Amino acid sequence: MNQKIKILLIHTRNIFEQDGACANRWRTMVEGLAHKEVEIQIIFTQGYGSIREFKKYGWKGKIGNISYLYTIFLLHNSLWMRRISMYLLSPLLKKINILRTREKIKTYRPDVVWLLSAIEVFDIYLGAIGKETKPGYQLMIELNEFNDNGLVHSTNKLQLEISKRYSTVLLTEILPKMDLLLLMTKHLLDHYRQFTDPDRAKFLHLPMTVDLNRFNLKREPVSRYIAYCGSSSFVKDGVDILLQSFALIADKYPDVKLKIAAFMEADGCKMIDLIKDLHLQDKVEYVGELRRDEIPEFIKNAELLLLPRPDSRQAQGGFPTKLGEYLASGNPVCVTTVGEIPDYLVDNESAFMAEPGSVVSFVSAIDKALSDPVNAKRVGLNGHSVAMEYFSMDVQANRLYNFLIEQVG
Repeated sequence: MNQKIKILLIHTRNIFEQDGACANRWRTMVEGLAHKEVEIQIIFTQGYGSIREFKKYGWKGKIGNISYLYTIFLLHNSLWMRRISMYLLSPLLKKINILRTREKIKTYRPDVVWLLSAIEVFDIYLGAIGKETKPGYQLMIELNEFNDNGLVHSTNKLQLEISKRYSTVLLTEILPKMDLLLLMTKHLLDHYRQFTDPDRAKFLHLPMTVDLNRFNLKREPVSRYIAYCGSSSFVKDGVDILLQSFALIADKYPDVKLKIAAFMEADGCKMIDLIKDLHLQDKVEYVGELRRDEIPEFIKNAELLLLPRPDSRQAQGGFPTKLGEYLASGNPVCVTTVGEIPDYLVDNESAFMAEPGSVVSFVSAIDKALSDPVNAKRVGLNGHSVAMEYFSMDVQANRLYNFLIEQVG
């Protein structure tokens, strides 16, 4: 019988309403623990993405075994509302968040308080505890990137200042108070260890997690296509390498299209322009940003899945959630040898590997996969086995639960 542990998670937005990789990561962790009969309550501190979300969830309720509470009413249903809410209204309502968070900690009496790694959450938590030194619970955080990642990707002065403050507060005020740290990669574990109390902090290397059941679908008879799913960023995911590589091999496979499902980041317009410059308008289909429930079908029906991630500090520290979803489909994957990816995958055995930043190498990987469908199917099935062994939500939930029992129970 599983031992009961009570967790209070302080988060900004409803993870059950969001579609991105971050929300998927959180859902696998939270739902995995809930299946182990861990009692979880979540505080959402930034309000609602739409009126529809408010009508659907109200102020509080339960999703399966997970309870939730919205602390304030803010709308994020347009770009301007998101800006107004984030930069103007949210700071004004911080006191309400602090008071309600303080009251929730007091009444719920959790064994673990789990913080989202975000400056808004840090401010609320620090305000809620004040000068308290013996809180009666253990403090936990999950980190999946370096603290200075936001400095690299900031597009304006305000974002830059927020990123600087996040990094400072994380390293100097939050990490010294941490009892439990969940790190996606060993690089992050080594990095963050130096900012924690060595007599207090306990670490768990918790790789990317994926709910394999989401991808247990039958392939539909559709026109041939290879696919990329992620962001439009050149720096983060190498979408420019993707397009340049496909341009060199498109004529060899005239009946194969490239479909891109991506949300528009800073390089979105450059991506569209590059498609035109490479004369790929008839060969590349940009399908936009897909909802969470649309992604499994999009990935499952692809003949080949692509991730030309460049070598960067972000790639060294993180691990792409989309790669776990690719592998979960059982389809073959072309991916670059960055970060900890080679720790799990072997070229021509569980994936088709390419050198980061090399168009020639990525073209070769695509060609190997498309030119030998029988071998590609074998590689895809082996990749699925890797996902089952290392990235399954059930496997990682067991590891996280055992870690909590050891440190808390």
